Amino acid sequence: MSEIAEEIYKKSFSKIADHPFSIASMIKEFASNYGVVEERESKMFSSGCGAVMEFSFDVVKNIDNVSSIVFSFFLHSEGNKLNIDVKGGLKTLLNVKEKTFNEFYLNERCPEIRPKARHEIKKIASEIEDRINKI
Repeated sequence: MSEIAEEIYKKSFSKIADHPFSIASMIKEFASNYGVVEERESKMFSSGCGAVMEFSFDVVKNIDNVSSIVFSFFLHSEGNKLNIDVKGGLKTLLNVKEKTFNEFYLNERCPEIRPKARHEIKKIASEIEDRINKI
């Protein structure tokens, strides 16, 4: 498989939170409204500055059998400061062995899908920003 990824959205947030894990869970819960959640990594441990949490996941919304809108979330807290990084983009997985299909897809389908995906990513990103800012 060959992957083509186009990053369309990137934003960082910082929050002061007494319970960063509960906020991370809230973000994951409302993000699940936009696609299927795929867990990546979660860690919690103690340091000299207090508890440290790292929490990451992707939200995938399929456009068709080949392309998806993907939002990646990475949350990191140390003490009561929570940093949230969100990236949104279009991901296309092509089969290396199917050259004719790949060329057709990239030349015929992608030009139709890209503007629709960009519009959808911007709409979802705006809603995510609003929710995070209200926390």
